[in-house]
Amino acid sequence: GDIDFLFPPNYTAFDNSRFIAHIADFLTSTEARAYTLAEFPYFYDAETVDVIYTGSPELGPNAFDEIIALDTAFEPLGINVQLASEPDDDNDVLYLGLYNQVGEDVLEILNSEGISLTIDPVILTADELAQLDEEEEDTADEEEFVDEIRVLETSLGNIQMSGTAMFLLVEDGDQQSLIVLAASSDGL
Repeated sequence: GDIDFLFPPNYTAFDNSRFIAHIADFLTSTEARAYTLAEFPYFYDAETVDVIYTGSPELGPNAFDEIIALDTAFEPLGINVQLASEPDDDNDVLYLGLYNQVGEDVLEILNSEGISLTIDPVILTADELAQLDEEEEDTADEEEFVDEIRVLETSLGNIQMSGTAMFLLVEDGDQQSLIVLAASSDGL
């Protein structure tokens, strides 16, 4: 490549001297590098990434095809992908789940990062829906159907759940964890 910018008189042209200073700072810096989400999947540096479905999302018939595609994407980097129920301390982690089915392990990570999930109106379980349907049959005559828009309440404001996904990259020592939460399994 062309390295003329390093030598006189070119190092004084334009902002080459500043560019050289940035290169020197980068090469001599002792600070650990902070990764960003834009560097996916290159921020993973373990030999294996544990894929953990948090909660119990209905994955559907294409789930294994998607895992195979994920494994194929990681293969050129020399990283193995494995399904796991709990993270291994020696592996990096990719958590996948739904907003309303977040497991305790992911909630702990979110809380440690100052994130809490509040869904309004609350999403009911199948048992709660069945009980509610029985109660409505007894009292339903004049009620109008109102389409509810579920909202995630955050410190940055309220966000409509439908069609959104949340990505959080957390570094804990040598372990990189990426949390991906969505409103539906299609969003994952």
